[in-house]
Amino acid sequence: MALGDPRISGFVINMNSDNFILWRKFIVDCIHVEQAELMGEVPVRPDENMEFTEPLGDSKELEEALAEYMRDDRNVTAAYLLGAKQNGKSFNLCIVSHVGSIQPSFANITTVGNDFSEGIPFAVMSYRG
Repeated sequence: MALGDPRISGFVINMNSDNFILWRKFIVDCIHVEQAELMGEVPVRPDENMEFTEPLGDSKELEEALAEYMRDDRNVTAAYLLGAKQNGKSFNLCIVSHVGSIQPSFANITTVGNDFSEGIPFAVMSYRG
């Protein structure tokens, strides 16, 4: 509930002593990672080294399927499909700019991506500019 209040930027632990602050972005990122893990996904961690390339494989059908879904999803404002490599693993990555909650949009985008990825691992990353 407090995370929905834009006036709250975080939580202070041990106020007037350690003043350890858990910032809103950190808490929200932890929640997103937990949601991904609960859906059986391996979260892409943006703080780890990542290389970007053109999308892997024949991505035309994947691009068309994602575009068709996203046209009707009012939470999605833009999306970018890239190839990526992280920790020796290659995959296609859809970076999604959105408004509001990431769910159910990300679950649906992941389903579409996995259905049309021709066996190439598929990941979704949130971007809010």
